Amino acid sequence: MDPPPQPPLKPEDSENQYAKRVSQINRKIEDLEEKFPNMEVPHKFKDLEFEKYNGTGDPMIHFQMYCIKLAWYAGNEPLSIQTFKENLTGQAAVWFSQLKKLTRWKELVDAFLAQYGHNIHSALDHFDLQRMVNKSGETFQEYAHCWRERAVVVRLPLEEKEMVNIFIDTLKSPYFDETLGLQLQFFAYLIPIGERVEDPVNSKKIVDT
Repeated sequence: MDPPPQPPLKPEDSENQYAKRVSQINRKIEDLEEKFPNMEVPHKFKDLEFEKYNGTGDPMIHFQMYCIKLAWYAGNEPLSIQTFKENLTGQAAVWFSQLKKLTRWKELVDAFLAQYGHNIHSALDHFDLQRMVNKSGETFQEYAHCWRERAVVVRLPLEEKEMVNIFIDTLKSPYFDETLGLQLQFFAYLIPIGERVEDPVNSKKIVDT
């Protein structure tokens, strides 16, 4: 169920939130300048939000996402190093805090992969995707999200329509029956279809085989 709509902000509330956000960004820039006195912080530096890495996922995927978001500042190594900690949480954040002072981006990359390289997943192929099944107690949406996360890192990249067809082949009845033959352009279109089937399955109106 979607959350109830929130009342619109009053002009003064909106201004206060904007001022607070600007203040947070300025404090972050001042912190960077204090730790790296010779670092040049780009004009209108954009405060970025990252998906946190806790030390258990594939480090290469996190590196890729981090580099994409920081692409505008790729030539600024001190900035890239210092803001990398925003990408970490839990034990990974503790690990970063214990590192010796780094001056080169390659030093950070080497240290990070040396610490968490054992988590790099071996490349998946199409057969791995075909062997996946919806686990007991796992909702259709959870299974679809898990399947797609693996699909985007297979050895040979898949087109959206290929993803749709392979995913449907992994489904059991009645999900398979309801999705077979559908000409769907995007994988995301499968989610609401599967959830519509899931409701009567959960209420025992349809037998899940």
